[in-house]
Amino acid sequence: MSFKGFRGGGSGGGGGGSSHLFNVTQISFSDSPYTWTPSSDRNDLLSVDSSGGNVVIDLQSPSSTTGHVFRVKDASGDSLANPITVRCLSGNIDNGTTALVQNDFAAIILISDGSRYGIQ
Repeated sequence: MSFKGFRGGGSGGGGGGSSHLFNVTQISFSDSPYTWTPSSDRNDLLSVDSSGGNVVIDLQSPSSTTGHVFRVKDASGDSLANPITVRCLSGNIDNGTTALVQNDFAAIILISDGSRYGIQ
């Protein structure tokens, strides 16, 4: 599934902006642990329904996803009660091994620099 997202123009008056596509994948508790496979366009959004329980997402090595932007969104608004854990099994996320989405309807953006994932 593709989702057309928009990036705003610069500050100040009205302005255009450019659009880009996101590869959207919807997952839930029953898919957990979910191993993320990056799309070829380097823009992925995981829309997560954690209403049934905690969800775990495993990332590939950052060396295989250099420059890739990866978004995780609590689509169901249940991550305060049922956190979403993003794990990097062979690399780091900001010098740790996990990142959490644990506020209802929250999202995180990660980008790979080839040696680690950074939270933006």
